[in-house]
Amino acid sequence: MSVQVAGAQPQSTSGSFELSGSPSQGELVLLNPLGNIVARVQWTAQQASVTQGQQTRQAGSLDELTQELMGTSLPIAALFDWLQGKPTPAQGWEADLSAHGEGKITAQRLFPQPEASLRIVLERS
Repeated sequence: MSVQVAGAQPQSTSGSFELSGSPSQGELVLLNPLGNIVARVQWTAQQASVTQGQQTRQAGSLDELTQELMGTSLPIAALFDWLQGKPTPAQGWEADLSAHGEGKITAQRLFPQPEASLRIVLERS
């Protein structure tokens, strides 16, 4: 997964991820290119938390945590469907699933600013 955020201070993040659960309760594990866990995000309908190393902190929402970790809020609910090839709309995002059969997903966030892009290459087992 690669996330790039445009703006006055452009940001770029890449690595692997593991997504489990559902949009209402789940876990997103972010790994660096070497496969080490960078962050473990867990959420329910009532709360969201992130663990980085030995530190865990709570946040008001999953959007708030992904904004903090990736530089942009990720459309987690839609992402569950995009990973299965379902073209679920996400506010501000345009997903391109035309290469899903080859294991590739791209999405652009057009609003709110700054613009962001998401690229995913799926590993097939």
